Amino acid sequence: MVFLLRAGFWIAVVAFFMPGNQAADALTGHARQTAVQAASLAKADLYAEVADVCAGDPKLCMAGLDAVDGAQDLAVQGLNALAAVLDAQDAATN
Repeated sequence: MVFLLRAGFWIAVVAFFMPGNQAADALTGHARQTAVQAASLAKADLYAEVADVCAGDPKLCMAGLDAVDGAQDLAVQGLNALAAVLDAQDAATN
């Protein structure tokens, strides 16, 4: 596990100090800016649609919120179980 952290650190250091291509960086920056604008427009439209649905049927929104909370609880339990397994493996190898 420590090996992976060290490898990730050094890969990040090398990637940070690599020289860039200005033309490619400009193209990537423009594409990133366009994607951000498209995402914000989509988010605004989606928010308006969800607000309309919730205003019409609040029980449906509450059920959706409960489902999201349940999924979040399951994800947290899964991550806790994974952390316990990794800790047990790390303790066994040391």
